[in-house]
Amino acid sequence: MKKGKKVECKSFTGLTQSGVVARGNSIRIEFWYKNDQQKAKFCTLDRVRSNEDFQELLDDAFYELKSIKRKVRDGIFTDESYASSLPLSTFAQKRGGSRSSTNFFELSQKYLDDQAPLIRRGQIAGSTVRARRKNLITSPYMKPLGGMLSMPNEAKHPTLIKHGLGDLLLGDVTFEMLRKLQTYLYDYVPRVDRAPGLSEKTVNNFFDAIKQVFKYALQNEIIEKDPSVNIKTLKVKTVNKIENLDFFDLSQQSAITQFCLDDEKPWLAELFIFGCWTGLRREELLALAWEDIDLDNNTVYVHRAYTREDDLHQTKNTGSVRVIELLDEARASLGRMFELTGNAQRIDYQVLRPETSGRVTESLTMVFQNFAKGGPIPRRWLDGACRNQWQRVMRLTGVQVPLSHTRHTYASMRVSANGRVEEVAQEMGHSDTSMMHRNYSVVTGKFNLQMLANKQKGIDALKSSLESMK
Repeated sequence: MKKGKKVECKSFTGLTQSGVVARGNSIRIEFWYKNDQQKAKFCTLDRVRSNEDFQELLDDAFYELKSIKRKVRDGIFTDESYASSLPLSTFAQKRGGSRSSTNFFELSQKYLDDQAPLIRRGQIAGSTVRARRKNLITSPYMKPLGGMLSMPNEAKHPTLIKHGLGDLLLGDVTFEMLRKLQTYLYDYVPRVDRAPGLSEKTVNNFFDAIKQVFKYALQNEIIEKDPSVNIKTLKVKTVNKIENLDFFDLSQQSAITQFCLDDEKPWLAELFIFGCWTGLRREELLALAWEDIDLDNNTVYVHRAYTREDDLHQTKNTGSVRVIELLDEARASLGRMFELTGNAQRIDYQVLRPETSGRVTESLTMVFQNFAKGGPIPRRWLDGACRNQWQRVMRLTGVQVPLSHTRHTYASMRVSANGRVEEVAQEMGHSDTSMMHRNYSVVTGKFNLQMLANKQKGIDALKSSLESMK
């Protein structure tokens, strides 16, 4: 910034630019709007403790003045943006103000607190709220961003460097500020591996939480304009090849099954096998009960899931509630599992159901249960125990693929065997086929033998049908 004229106010001294005036207990900025000269209050000097603080506010006022003049020149400075940018001004007070005297951190906390009843009613997942809390409350990127000092002058924002987003009043947060924060996170923020910038998905998740807070503020008439509404979501780079997904090929399936049997853990082997041949999510496998199984019709009704955050609850979304027909391998696995848990004691569980706006009691016998030492035998699987058991399997077999990827395995085998994409998507609990086309549009070579066998089987069946028609 070029040197300005010296100004003194309340025993503090600094250099100011044209259009920025320090007088009394405030700093004002002067500009023309609707053919009238405005002398709008930018901030008070209540928190100023040194000349450095005073100079920082003068600089912030000048940057805001430049932004306002540019918007006025371009014809995009409106009454709403006036009140939002300068909530302490007389103009804002006359029109009711922006009612944004709350800072971003305080409103974030209120927003998160108000999600509790929605979690109880099943309208939002507890894991989603916890992830947003991590981004809004504990994230270091809500605090002063000293790392911005290394950015080019046109890319950094002095307010974020000095205060951080969390401490700012809602009316002080601007689109330009959020845009520069997004640029900093994606292109400049230092990481542990020293590579600059966070991933697209990480940045998008961070800004999704921010947008939810501003949406909440707008709905509750705390602000009149959402500065985050035009922040664009970064495009996540995806590779449309199934080879880039981790899944279990046929030899790995055989090796892991044999290891579990040799380790005297057939109940873990069946959990793995059933996952590979049904495509159920890991949380759906752990919540599957014998009451959901119809052996006469060879089907499974999937309508329940288990997560550490929400315990037993409705499946991921309404599209995930489904009935799937069992393949022979899955049916055989259930037969073996019935000998272990089919006659186990029923237990009353509290299951979160959105349609009842709370939890309901369901008397269930879980299909897959934990028989390891260290507690009642058998007992229901919990997240930590399941994770620890599978860590041991990966370590001793050398197959470094998470248990959750049995789902990818099922989809890979079904697509490789010429399964209809629409049918597989329904079995997987997807609302449409976009996920299938994105991830499974290329048939993997690892299942070529099975694909060819199924093709031949289909051709033979067609020939037999045609012969019978003659």
